[in-house]
Amino acid sequence: MTIVLDLLYGLLVCVGWPLLIVRRIRRGPGSLALAERLGRVPSRPVASHCVWLHGVSLGEINATRTIIGELHRRAPTTAIVVSSTTSTGLARARELYPRLTVFRFPLDFSFVIRRVLRRVRPSVIVLMELEAWPNLVEVAHGAGIPVLIANGRVTEGKSMRRFRWPIVRWVARRMFSRLAWVGAQDETYAGRFRQLGAAAERVEVCGSVKYDTAEIADEIPGQQELADELTIDTSRPLWVCGSTGPQEEALLLDAYEALRSRHPELQLAIVPRKPERFEEVAQLIVQRGFACLRRSGAPPLVPPDIERPTAVFLGDTLGELRKFYALATVVFVGRSLVP
Repeated sequence: MTIVLDLLYGLLVCVGWPLLIVRRIRRGPGSLALAERLGRVPSRPVASHCVWLHGVSLGEINATRTIIGELHRRAPTTAIVVSSTTSTGLARARELYPRLTVFRFPLDFSFVIRRVLRRVRPSVIVLMELEAWPNLVEVAHGAGIPVLIANGRVTEGKSMRRFRWPIVRWVARRMFSRLAWVGAQDETYAGRFRQLGAAAERVEVCGSVKYDTAEIADEIPGQQELADELTIDTSRPLWVCGSTGPQEEALLLDAYEALRSRHPELQLAIVPRKPERFEEVAQLIVQRGFACLRRSGAPPLVPPDIERPTAVFLGDTLGELRKFYALATVVFVGRSLVP
């Protein structure tokens, strides 16, 4: 099976190489990280056991804090390595775990996965939510390395529909049947994992570990500094739209324009989910006739021919969404308007 998957991956690379070049130009030379993606990851420290945790991006990496904290407490001599797919996830992992081995998740070619397993030598692999790849699971299973899913979730609208495609369905059932254990967030997700082929006796409902890392407080460090530097008026209501996705910002700006007629004191802050969209959203704000005040410190953008435009705050930095939420009067959570 790994040979067939490698051929399919190779075909996709041949067809998609122009997109890779465009991505490299847009995101900078470090975005591809070919060495690590081809398995040239750091060798782990010497230890009898090793846990490899993988989270695709920022949210999944944040969710690993509970698991890694428990591992340190219960098995202090066990080595832990962490990987992530996105640049934001990788940066967050290095920020949270400066003493751990952190690397970019490799491409799912079987020869690349074998190279990574030789260097990392994991005793167990823990994948956050749904970041399972067929060659990774297949090669690890053949090497006797258990693969687990923690904080598991499978969405109906996106994931299940994709896994029902004829060829994908067969590959998915084989992959999920080889999982050693799945910790699902709730019974709905657990049922979907069983439908995909995970053995019923290996699927358990454990809740969401993201709640374990939640902090309940009236204030958090840095929120007032953020308000001062962005000139957010804390005496006026603030609408914070966080983790927004494509097409959502336009709808939110339309809604804000309508709301201002009834609530002229209302302020708006938008924090896009992906950093590569920061500039796009900044330009959109100006096109809609608002001034754009950027958290990054970049010069404000002002629409031409408007004497005193209303300001919209743009959160174009990483790791500060909680500060925006702490200042908010009302919050909109992105990727809920547009699929």
